[in-house]
Amino acid sequence: MPYCPICKAEYRAGFRQCSDCFADLVDSLRDAEAARVILLWEGISLSKFDAIVAALREANIPNRAKSGADPETAYQPFSNPIARMMTFKKQMSWQVFVLEPDYQKARNVAQSFL
Repeated sequence: MPYCPICKAEYRAGFRQCSDCFADLVDSLRDAEAARVILLWEGISLSKFDAIVAALREANIPNRAKSGADPETAYQPFSNPIARMMTFKKQMSWQVFVLEPDYQKARNVAQSFL
C-alpha cells in the first residue's frame, strides 16, 4: 500500500498523491517512515499560517499544515466556558512541516512570512 511521506497516511492502491499534504506517495510504510519531515514554521498567528500554506501550495511544495496544542494545558477544568476558551487559545499554535529535501526551497518561498 502507498503512504504519504509527510503525514504517514495509508492509501489504497492506485492513489499517487496525498490529499492533505499534496506529497507524492511512497511504496511502503518503511519508505514513509524513512522520509525526514522538518518543522518549517510554528506560531500563534492564523493569518501568517494561512499565508505560508498558500505560498507553499502556490509553489507546489508539499506540506503538512496543522494546529497543535499542549495536551497538558489545553483543557483546563474551569467552570466558566469563556475562561476555558481563553486558556485553550493561549496554548494553540499552528505548524507547517515539509520534507527535508524541500526545506530550503520552502524557506525561500515563505521567507517574507517567517
